[in-house]
Amino acid sequence: MLDTFSSRVKRCFDKYTMVLKDNDYLPGEIDDATEALKKCVCRELHRLQEVNGNIPHGILRNYWNQYRCNLEN
Repeated sequence: MLDTFSSRVKRCFDKYTMVLKDNDYLPGEIDDATEALKKCVCRELHRLQEVNGNIPHGILRNYWNQYRCNLEN
């Protein structure tokens, strides 16, 4: 199950990387994509917390803290 959530979080980063690599995006659109990345990561981690009861130590916990997902509503 953790592998599935890790893959879903990775997909958030993959989509963001595509925006950064494409030179057709305007700065405001990149700003929007940055916020979307954080929301995407936190959304997936909230799902993990719901089914797992917590966020395990490691990279997923690092993302949880880095993006302040515990403050999300």
